[in-house]
Amino acid sequence: MSSNIAVKRKCEFCGNEFTAKKTVTRFCGLQCNRKFYKLKIKNEKIKRSNLETNDLNFKPETSLLAKEILTVEDVAKLLKSSKSAIYDMINSGRLKSTKLSVRKTRILRSDFLALFEQPNLIEDRPVKEKARKIDDEIHGEFDVGYRIAELMPVFKKSRDALYTYLKKNNIPKVKIGKEILLSKEAVNKLFRKFREPKSAGNDAERKANLRLANKGLKVADCYSIEECVMMFGKRRELLYGIFNRREVPRLKVDKHIYVSKKAVDRILRGKKGGEEL
Repeated sequence: MSSNIAVKRKCEFCGNEFTAKKTVTRFCGLQCNRKFYKLKIKNEKIKRSNLETNDLNFKPETSLLAKEILTVEDVAKLLKSSKSAIYDMINSGRLKSTKLSVRKTRILRSDFLALFEQPNLIEDRPVKEKARKIDDEIHGEFDVGYRIAELMPVFKKSRDALYTYLKKNNIPKVKIGKEILLSKEAVNKLFRKFREPKSAGNDAERKANLRLANKGLKVADCYSIEECVMMFGKRRELLYGIFNRREVPRLKVDKHIYVSKKAVDRILRGKKGGEEL
């Protein structure tokens, strides 16, 4: 039985108007019908794939603590910190680890969790100590004035390197509000020492390193920067400062930096003998 109905409809795929014999007709023809459903299936696949990708992106974050053995990167993600901060914790002995090779350090989950059983390293000072320092500041006994940002261009060091340098030289400091101020008198003395010409020993070392550089370097005759970080127990940027002062020969291969074994071993021998780095 044929239908005598003739209604105007708009195709849901191409958007063209057409005359339909039913009020429920959605497409102007079989071709638009097929294309619409092919597009629908395609969009559903894309949506399903995006959901799977999002799930994969979240899996490493949620499954890290299920692993018995963690990498340095895993621990950094769990603590929302940097890898260099984790290496600092390892070098200081606060976090136990096992070094399987030069570039493979692993941490047991139990050792990572033991971090949270240790006492806090940063604790509030006693009230009397804080009151004494504020009193010293008021009476001028503690000659406060320099901020760390003011000293960075003077000493030509990064913030972290300068903090380490000032701490090593026992420069007195006081915290007033949110600002940390350093003793002018102590910093001035340190700066005079900082400006003094380097010792003849360093001059001789630089000459020896220049001779090594003229001979040419091979990767086999070098340590990687990562190896030096582990040997010295210092951050990468601090090591670069030590090596630059002594003009340690270096070799760059792709994105990796290598430094002369002979020059580094000479610095290590001096460190064991009590020489200042």
